Amino acid sequence: MLNTPTLIDGKAIAQKTHAASRVAAAELRARGFTPGLAVVLVGDDPASRAYVRAKDKMCLELGMHSIKHELPATTSQADLIAIVRQLNAEGISILLVEQAARMALKLAHRGYVMETGQITISGTASELLADKRVQDAYLGG
Repeated sequence: MLNTPTLIDGKAIAQKTHAASRVAAAELRARGFTPGLAVVLVGDDPASRAYVRAKDKMCLELGMHSIKHELPATTSQADLIAIVRQLNAEGISILLVEQAARMALKLAHRGYVMETGQITISGTASELLADKRVQDAYLGG
C-alpha cells in the first residue's frame, strides 16, 4: 500500500525556523556569547561560493556574526589546519565541516553530526572518531 504524499509549506517552515533562530541568537548574546558562523572556503567553485554567500546573508538576517576565510585551491593542509586552530583560539565554538571531517575531528573538542537540520549524533571529538556510525557514514569506514 502506498502512502499518500503530504504537501508541506516549506516557506512557512523556514520562517518558523528562522524566527526561532533569531530568538536563540538573541538569548545567546544576552548571556555574553556571540553566535555566528566561520567559513573556510578553499578553491573557487561557483556553487560553493553561492552557498557561502547565502549562509553569510542568513547570518546577517538572524543577527549572527559571520567570518569568511577564502583560500586558493593550492592551500596546503598545514595552512588550513592553522586557520582552523586560529578560529578555535578566537573562541569559535562550532565549525561546519563538509569535507575533511577526520582532520576536523582531530582538531576539535566536541562534534555534532547533523542530518536534515537535526543533530543526530554528538559527543567529544574522540568519541565521534571511534563511533562506528560516524566512521562508516563520514570517515570512509
